[in-house]
Amino acid sequence: MNLLKNIHIKLLAVISALLLWLFVVGVENYVYVFPTELPVKIINLGQNVSVANELAKVKVRYKATDNSGANINSNEFELFLDAQNLNEGSHSLEVNFISKNPKITVVAIEPPRLDLYLESITSKEVTVSNTVSGTPAKGFDLKSVKLSQDKIKISGAASVLAGITDLPIRVSLDGTENADFSRKITVEAPADWKLSGKTISFDPSVIQADIAVRKSPKAENVVNSGAVDNKPIVDKTNWKKKTLMAQITKDASLGSAVKELLPENILVTVEGEQSEIDKLNNDSVKLRLMSGKIAGGYYTVTAGDIVIPAGVAVEIVEFSPAKVLVKF
Repeated sequence: MNLLKNIHIKLLAVISALLLWLFVVGVENYVYVFPTELPVKIINLGQNVSVANELAKVKVRYKATDNSGANINSNEFELFLDAQNLNEGSHSLEVNFISKNPKITVVAIEPPRLDLYLESITSKEVTVSNTVSGTPAKGFDLKSVKLSQDKIKISGAASVLAGITDLPIRVSLDGTENADFSRKITVEAPADWKLSGKTISFDPSVIQADIAVRKSPKAENVVNSGAVDNKPIVDKTNWKKKTLMAQITKDASLGSAVKELLPENILVTVEGEQSEIDKLNNDSVKLRLMSGKIAGGYYTVTAGDIVIPAGVAVEIVEFSPAKVLVKF
């Protein structure tokens, strides 16, 4: 047999096999660095201590048994400090890790240790407020947000709690809300507290938000901008707005039965020509309560309950509040 026959083909096959082997070995031994630094969580933290310092993030170096090493996410790694049996004070702890992907092997954590500072837990009560993001459905306005708590107990390290005086609760609207509703909200520290690993807890951890939505007065009282159904065109180019404090009055059927109205006045915003709104003052606009519309001790206000002096050509565009407490 002639070993030199087709020698160039045989050499090419050997070189190809060698290159393939080098590539496989190279992939298996290539060390990747995860592109972003990752946070480290704390486990087995004692009930009487709290984290008082900002934990640094770490870099993760790893190998992969195939070519998927460049296309993984942070969920592949579990990074943690074990705080079991630790008391107050400073501690230098090794960063532990678990690779959830059997094809991924962690080579190194940088830095390999982190400083952890613990303080005894203390508590304080803070005032709760609400912040609303988003808007209700088109043609509706947010009337009110009532939280089930006006104060919440916060527990954590004294140095962390020192600057906290109130807790904003975020209520999000998605644009579909067209009726009153209630929602359970998990209490969370807002991002601008920048805890970055510092531990904090809330009691209660879940509160209820009762959200009231009403139909927009603008939608109810809009003047048609074009001639439809024989209505005249109204030019609003030079219209102005004015907000008045209108007194709340009772119709004769209520009489002396009502002991108190809360509030005693309502804010009413009107819109019209400057000459028209100049005819109005706080005493000339009234909110008249009708006995048949009181339910559960409350009177729900509509634009039709607001009395504008005859002959004054203005539109009611907004009023607040939308409910009046009636005490008998």
